[in-house]
Amino acid sequence: MGAIMNIKTTVTMTLALAVSGQAAGTIRVCVNSSALGTPASVLALARARTLSSQMFATAGVALEWRSTGAAACRGSQPVRIVVLDFVTNMPPNQHPQAMAYALPYEAVHVVVLFDRIESNVRSATGVSALLAHVMTHEITHILQGTARHSETGVMKAYWDIHDISQMPYRPLRFAQEDIDLIQAGLREHSEGSTSAVSPATPAVLQ
Repeated sequence: MGAIMNIKTTVTMTLALAVSGQAAGTIRVCVNSSALGTPASVLALARARTLSSQMFATAGVALEWRSTGAAACRGSQPVRIVVLDFVTNMPPNQHPQAMAYALPYEAVHVVVLFDRIESNVRSATGVSALLAHVMTHEITHILQGTARHSETGVMKAYWDIHDISQMPYRPLRFAQEDIDLIQAGLREHSEGSTSAVSPATPAVLQ
């Protein structure tokens, strides 16, 4: 009987540690989607949120999705917040050829240029998949606190036609170095560390 109790205690402690780790890796994404005026674009965002959450789960990060108008996105909060703004009709001479950009050293805001994403794919499924990758890429910049890119996977600086065509069927993965940087960024943020680099430096995805 004593042995059984010890095993149960060990299992309980393990589960408690797992839950604690998940809480530390929870990110609240506050979305300003007022620029998305059509049912199709709203549906694309809903599908993209699901896929982005699945992609981040492979890096040990849980996403909570909220509207920027929600109380959970205002004032002091117990979890880290990333603000995702959707923009359409941005002039071509601003962030030319970019589909989105983040301000990783400011550590909060991502701007998604939705109409430019739509122009890169033809199907509704393709829009959702590409949007999910764009959001994942830019949120990762915020979590890592850097504008760097990787040679492979979702954090490449540039996706070619093959990458984009595969996204609905086989999402791009995080390189191990990106997972390590995400986790390091989460630890630094929880400890109150800040970056000395100018907050005006954007990370741009083309």
